[in-house]
Amino acid sequence: MELKGYQQAVVHDLASFLARFAENGDPAAAYRQHWSRKGAVPGIGDLPDYQEVVDGVPHVCLKVPTAGGKTYIACNSLRQIFESLPGNGMRLVVWLVPSRSILEQTLKNLRDTEHPYRLRLNAHFAGRVEVFSKEEVLQGAGFSPDSLESQLNLVVMSFDSFRATNKEGRKVYQDNENLSPFSSYTSSAPESLEEENSLVGIFSRLNPVIMVDESHNAQTELSIEMLANLNPRFILELTATPRRSSNIISIVNAGALKKENMVKLPVVVYNNGDATEVLQNAVSLRGHLEEIAEEQHESGGGYIRPIVLVQAEPRNAADSETFEKLKHKLIDAGIPEDEIAIKTAKNDELAGVDLLSTDCPVRYIITVNALKEGWDCSFAYILATVSNRSSRVDVEQILGRILRQPYARRQSSSLLNLSYVFTCSNAFHVTLGDVVKGLNRAGFGDKDYRVAGVEGFPASDTPQPELEVSTADEETDPVESIHSERIAAQPADTGTSVQDENLAQITSAALVQEEQYNEEAGDAPPQGGMPFDNLGTLESWTLQSGYPMRSQYREAAKSIALPQFFYKIPGSLILGEEAGETLLDRVHLLSGFRLADKDVQIDFSMTESRVYAIDVDENDGAASPEYRRIRRDDQFYRQFVEYLRQLPIDDLKREVSSRIMAFYRRKDFLNDRDLNRYVQRVLENLSSDQLEDLKQRPGDYVSKITEKIDSLIRSCAEESFRKSLATGDVFLKERWRFPDRIAPSRTQTGIPGALYEKEGDVNSFEHRVINEIADLDSVRFWHRNIERQEFKINAFINHYPDFIVTTRSGKIIVLETKGDDRDNSDSRRKVHLGKEWSARSGDQYEYMMVFDQNPVEDAWSLSDFVEVMRRM
Repeated sequence: MELKGYQQAVVHDLASFLARFAENGDPAAAYRQHWSRKGAVPGIGDLPDYQEVVDGVPHVCLKVPTAGGKTYIACNSLRQIFESLPGNGMRLVVWLVPSRSILEQTLKNLRDTEHPYRLRLNAHFAGRVEVFSKEEVLQGAGFSPDSLESQLNLVVMSFDSFRATNKEGRKVYQDNENLSPFSSYTSSAPESLEEENSLVGIFSRLNPVIMVDESHNAQTELSIEMLANLNPRFILELTATPRRSSNIISIVNAGALKKENMVKLPVVVYNNGDATEVLQNAVSLRGHLEEIAEEQHESGGGYIRPIVLVQAEPRNAADSETFEKLKHKLIDAGIPEDEIAIKTAKNDELAGVDLLSTDCPVRYIITVNALKEGWDCSFAYILATVSNRSSRVDVEQILGRILRQPYARRQSSSLLNLSYVFTCSNAFHVTLGDVVKGLNRAGFGDKDYRVAGVEGFPASDTPQPELEVSTADEETDPVESIHSERIAAQPADTGTSVQDENLAQITSAALVQEEQYNEEAGDAPPQGGMPFDNLGTLESWTLQSGYPMRSQYREAAKSIALPQFFYKIPGSLILGEEAGETLLDRVHLLSGFRLADKDVQIDFSMTESRVYAIDVDENDGAASPEYRRIRRDDQFYRQFVEYLRQLPIDDLKREVSSRIMAFYRRKDFLNDRDLNRYVQRVLENLSSDQLEDLKQRPGDYVSKITEKIDSLIRSCAEESFRKSLATGDVFLKERWRFPDRIAPSRTQTGIPGALYEKEGDVNSFEHRVINEIADLDSVRFWHRNIERQEFKINAFINHYPDFIVTTRSGKIIVLETKGDDRDNSDSRRKVHLGKEWSARSGDQYEYMMVFDQNPVEDAWSLSDFVEVMRRM
């Protein structure tokens, strides 16, 4: 399963923070630098400054709404964390969850070798992954120093596991002979725990990475003390609703999830006349949705069985009787008993049931708030609250359970892309307030629901007048007032029934509300829920210090969408997945890349020794590794080379191999075993003279081998790109748009025709080029494309052109400038890619590369370029 675009952005944000922290070792400084690169200043305006929770420990938060894939993001982040932070070599993660239900679900998914979570972990850690429960660790079952050094170890525990106020909690603080193999480990753990042979004491010596799921539940002083006792090296929070003390470094809003088809939005809310009509309409709509789903499945779509969550009114000790009464009424109405399940704290009929299975009959789940967390079923479409009109049922707690979109893709029928709430209330505005709270609880906002109604029911979110209800009516059990004959399906020969008319009005209103929602989402940047109480969303944080478009160019700029390459995703009958498309990434072009059949011929002759330091380019959405040249007079260079020269030849080979393996470790398309075998083939192919030379110039050999591998990767990606273009698997689609504001790290002004109030800085030749054409009558406006952040021609390389220029005749020129001293091999690749892009984009688009005087083939000299621009 590929990361969604917003998920990639979250992983990239984490990589950015980690890179800053690796540079200075100060989490507060890294946090401020991370946000300053986005154009925001912590501590000013809505963005809080860094809050230190555990002294000296980097502690950050990812804000991702319900159904956004927080756990999958976390699984994609662990390798980055371990590779970026100093540590003792122990790859231990303590994964904390707030409840038993989430604990069981997390353990089940992480242990399932076919689940996307585990597949990603296995890919990142070469299959060396072990998942433990608290009980298994306390028993020492497979948990040992050897396992910590050879594999990734995930220990999933609940917050309550560390609360010493209960019997289970005390176990983790007690001496345990099963953990004696760890007694020799020491660290800077709290003195009170240092000598204890307890689970907490052992964890504190191993400096684990702490993953805090649903972290808004772990903000008490007791929870903070618990985190400090674990002596972590890094703490990562995952939540849809961070607290004020959370150090948020990445925010996902509702629009991103809707765009990626992760959620069923908007939530359409209906206020019905009474509890009878709530259930009646819910049953009717569910049946209609299932008919649509069956037609979609027969046409090749995924299997969907819509489910209603029937939220009963709390009755304290009489709960079970109420649920049973409601179940019997549904059965009397013609609903088969096996289609109904009760889920309460005392009665769990869903235990062990796979609701997504085609063999599962369940279509109605009766509950109060037992599904408020740790329960995810994308087939849940309707929340029906059954209560007296004068009673209030807390929909806030379980609203998030109906938001997840089946298979994370848009369904063919619009009605299957929405979620529904049926309720009856004299104070409908109070119920709507609960809906908004429920959306906020799930990480969404008050723009993500719509009010609709059928004839005779309120369809407004304005306060409704209180209706007089008789004493007898108030005392009537809502379950007893539901008449079976009103719920049962109408016979076919009765013609159009009142219920048929209601269903038609319900579905019609829903479609109108979805269209309105989508139109509003398209007119403005999508807004998510509030990250904190009374605080702004991501846009206000990242852009409050940015520079807006100039008003005279805004309308024209907003109408432009530059084409980018997309990749066709094949469908799968086995997995029930439909074919789709996604923005092309080089990893798509390298899915079958192998080094096993590649040559190992490398010219190691050179005139100057070179050593490279490897780091992460945090500006690239893929958070890819890059290397920088280390000069001879650099202290690191001298120490590195001296260290390698002293090694025996076999150890030297292993060290060279490990350096190269580390460099490519973040490349998902490279198999570690395949890479290691290739490097060994190269080293085994060295002559005796080259082995002697290797001792003198190890850095040169590392760089030469990486250059060779890079060239093989590049050649494969380019060949795959050409073939995919020819077959239609790669194609262009208008996608990239100018942002409302920009926040370049360095700016310049003074050149006329700039799209934004301030543009990114330029070098001397770039200044000459843009200054030459800015005053031309043919040029409308120009923009300095921000490297690694804005528009890229995405193919076998990611090419970020220097400028985007528009003409009054409607032409859009993507412009790259090159000084005459630039490497022509790189220039040729870019100009050929640019010409391919413009040729396939249409007459409106043009790619141009400009040199001062000596252009490569298909490029321009500055003088010729200016003359051409004059005539456009």
